[in-house]
Amino acid sequence: MDLQCRKKTILSPRDLFTCPGAGGCNEDAVGGGPGYLYVIDGATGLTDAPPCMETARTDAAWFAGETARWLEEHLPLDLDLADLLGRGMAHIRAQWKGGDMPTAGLAVLRCRGAWAELFLLGDCLCSIQKRDGSFLTVRETALGRLDALALAELGAHGRRLGRPPAACLPLIRETLRRHRALANRPGGYWVLDPSGAGIAHALRLTLPLAVCASILLCTDGFGQWLDFTGLPLPALHRRVARRGIAPVAGELFARQAADPDFTAVPRFKLRDDTSAAYGRFLQPPPAEREEGGLGTL
Repeated sequence: MDLQCRKKTILSPRDLFTCPGAGGCNEDAVGGGPGYLYVIDGATGLTDAPPCMETARTDAAWFAGETARWLEEHLPLDLDLADLLGRGMAHIRAQWKGGDMPTAGLAVLRCRGAWAELFLLGDCLCSIQKRDGSFLTVRETALGRLDALALAELGAHGRRLGRPPAACLPLIRETLRRHRALANRPGGYWVLDPSGAGIAHALRLTLPLAVCASILLCTDGFGQWLDFTGLPLPALHRRVARRGIAPVAGELFARQAADPDFTAVPRFKLRDDTSAAYGRFLQPPPAEREEGGLGTL
């Protein structure tokens, strides 16, 4: 693919946002260019072991940053997304110094020719608004089911002890560790890690660019807006389109701060790292709209 094609603007305007959670170290990453967007949700470690790679940030933050660096350099190239990520994980694996490998959720939108390609691993969320006004939403459910089990256990401890959920978090630590051990295993859930084992199990989708109006990608930290409001993902998409990501994140932060005991919305942290990417698709010229065809779902 020549440089002119690689720099062709397809997503405009673009809105990118990331903010660290209560822990202070941002283990997310977000990025975008003329024809791509991505969000990365690094998984916080569940042990007290020191970082393997850098003393100034966690291994999850290092992994998210290195993955983002690879995506920025290679998403503009005409490579299959699975191949692109496989090469990236091999590159990162060669740098890894040992210990438990970090993991991350990932959502990528890449425009390639007349098509919009989606690639999701882990519990990141995707919403596409089509030009007819309808929405297509994509999210993985296996990790969400495990989280629901852990939160149900958290609530049971709280009721038994007469304590709020936030005070009972240490009691489910072993459950969270058991669930984390299911990453990239059959019967568990699939995520990105330096081994690349989860890549073949990603949720993938291809749509004609001609039918796409806008897209929202976000980590589950930003997606917690849905839990506090009880509204569906298209409602969050519409709100971001009207107000921008940062103001909507501010609404979420205010709701989280007003629920310090996790009673309104049971969760694992007061506030998770929060990241999102939004973009509008430019209307392609007629020739490209005809070439797009019906696509695949």
